Amino acid sequence: MKILFSFFFVYLTLCVAKDCSYDELIQEMRELRRTVEEQRIVSERQQNQIEALQNIVASQTIELKTVKSEVEELKQQRTENRQERTKAKNTLTEMSRNMSTVQKDATKTKEDNNKDMQKGRTILNQPSGVNIVAFYAYMSSPMKNVGEHHTLIFDHAVTNVGNHYHPNSGVFIAPTSGLYAFSWSIRIRVGEYHDIDLAVNGKSVGVTHHWANSDEDHHSGATVIVQVSQGDDVFLRTSTHSNVGGIWSDSSGQSSFTGWKL
Repeated sequence: MKILFSFFFVYLTLCVAKDCSYDELIQEMRELRRTVEEQRIVSERQQNQIEALQNIVASQTIELKTVKSEVEELKQQRTENRQERTKAKNTLTEMSRNMSTVQKDATKTKEDNNKDMQKGRTILNQPSGVNIVAFYAYMSSPMKNVGEHHTLIFDHAVTNVGNHYHPNSGVFIAPTSGLYAFSWSIRIRVGEYHDIDLAVNGKSVGVTHHWANSDEDHHSGATVIVQVSQGDDVFLRTSTHSNVGGIWSDSSGQSSFTGWKL
């Protein structure tokens, strides 16, 4: 309105100077008003375009921030992937190193086993009686209702190098002094229990407790290494207490006695 008034004042001044008629003045005012209206429309259109451009700029600014955020995430992911690859590479290197160590150990174990097998063949090929003392015997039938201090007789000798184990009495007589290993395995039925002594010349040098307290038979044993003198008697017997039931031995599980010189 101020602009229209300003233009009107200018045109009025010019018309007075030119001595314009009233009709000419009205016509000039109409033209001026039309020009001002067109300029207003153009101005509004430009303002709308400016606002639209501002909205586009704002939207692109948001999209730019989003893209920057995604780029940062991708950089972080790339860094993590690089770290994971480094970690995986280190793991593979360690696994390769461990595999090499295992292969070396396996090779050494194989070589040691071959040496032991060769050594075992050498011992087995030696003539009977060359410092080899060994026996293995088991009960051919159960011993029922075994009392205290009862010698256990393993009457079936499977191995008896030197014949120093006597299956009729259950006693091993040491042919020479030295270090011996003795092992036994005892089978007990449900509800029965025994304490078993390994005796050398009647003196206990090892004891085991055997008890079948579940719904199945109990089969257990032990191994003792002891110094024995030439002529010593070695045998298994029940102790003076904790003896109920028998010692069982059959095809389902054999009670056995084993010994050898180290």
